[in-house]
Amino acid sequence: MGLIETTGLHHVRLTVTDLERSKASYADVLGFQVAAESPGSPDDPDVRKDPEQLYGGVVFQTNGMLFGLRP
Repeated sequence: MGLIETTGLHHVRLTVTDLERSKASYADVLGFQVAAESPGSPDDPDVRKDPEQLYGGVVFQTNGMLFGLRP
């Protein structure tokens, strides 16, 4: 059986230990543009219930792909 064929990626989301440092790296070093950001804490149950809150993370848009970071 062969590998799964894909046409590309639409979105990727990573959990990071230091959101602010990671955000700065992707924005400043790689030039990713912030598309959406949520100041909410992932420890807050209301934030976890609401997908609009992004679990206290940030989403970048680059080359037609969404790239998210969450604490």
